[in-house]
Amino acid sequence: MTHTDGDLHDLYLNLRDQIEELSGGPGGLRRILAIARGRRPRDDDGYFEQMTWSVFKAGISAAVVNSKWPRFRQAFCRFSVEAVAAFTGRDVARLLRDRGIIRYRGKIEATVHNARTMLAIRDEDGSFRRYLRRYGPAEQGALYADLQRRFAHLGPYTVRTFLRRAGEDVFFSHPDTVRVLYRLGLVGNRRPTDEEVGRAHARLVAASPTTRLDEVNRLLTRLGSGYELAEAICSEIPKCHRCLLTYWCWYYREVRT
Repeated sequence: MTHTDGDLHDLYLNLRDQIEELSGGPGGLRRILAIARGRRPRDDDGYFEQMTWSVFKAGISAAVVNSKWPRFRQAFCRFSVEAVAAFTGRDVARLLRDRGIIRYRGKIEATVHNARTMLAIRDEDGSFRRYLRRYGPAEQGALYADLQRRFAHLGPYTVRTFLRRAGEDVFFSHPDTVRVLYRLGLVGNRRPTDEEVGRAHARLVAASPTTRLDEVNRLLTRLGSGYELAEAICSEIPKCHRCLLTYWCWYYREVRT
């Protein structure tokens, strides 16, 4: 199904209306769209610190990581990219004896690797922020893939956690999100790549310039999952008779009718 920009703008407005109704009114919609984001770091050291926090947070309580973070900052030279990039095996051994941090060899070694990768990106682009700006809204999926390829211990979820903590606009390819995008004809199959999902989100944002990727992502995910709503509309067995988006939905036109 081909959608014009006008179609996509109307789709987005109707999606908001649907979620507002299911959330119990305007206050519920504001709650759903309240997305916590960090501040954009001032320099590469700041990005490196947020990346390292995200790496160590994976699989561990945020409270535990935060309680140890002052010692982390001392042990990792206040997250100086140059200093940590110069760490040797002796430094790794020292950190493994430090009870003030989380002593996980793989993540410690990944942190050293990531500092060296940060330096390489600085050589290529001038700074990590300039590297990020290479990727526009429609290229966010490619950004996630490149970060996971270059850096260690950055999985699909961790890379997004890092970028959100660094003040970036992100989306998650949740199965409920993908199902809605597929039924609306915005991705071509049931298992699209992150790049395809990112382009679909970017099209909706471009058609509604006052919104963001993460806002669109939350609305789509909740339409499919019902999380924080009275019910799910576009679930595995969709309630097409209740849905405001059937005009744009190939599933409704070609399967249900």
